[in-house]
Amino acid sequence: MRLTEEEFQQRLRATRMAQNGRTAKACRIVLVQGKSMTYAAEAEQVTNSVVTRGVKRLLSAVITKNCMCPRCGYEF
Repeated sequence: MRLTEEEFQQRLRATRMAQNGRTAKACRIVLVQGKSMTYAAEAEQVTNSVVTRGVKRLLSAVITKNCMCPRCGYEF
């Protein structure tokens, strides 16, 4: 499954994964650029299992319209 950069960023925010972390960068390589998980793992120097878990986490993210907590103002 390929995502646009905007869709990827929405899913990344929904999972609260570190924006500039190696896992997020490897997942971007797989989901946006369409490269293999093995290539992404080698490029970001992480294991294949880290990339697999990250991709699954991003693909299972529930994307909803931005909502704001009335108590603390946190946008989710």
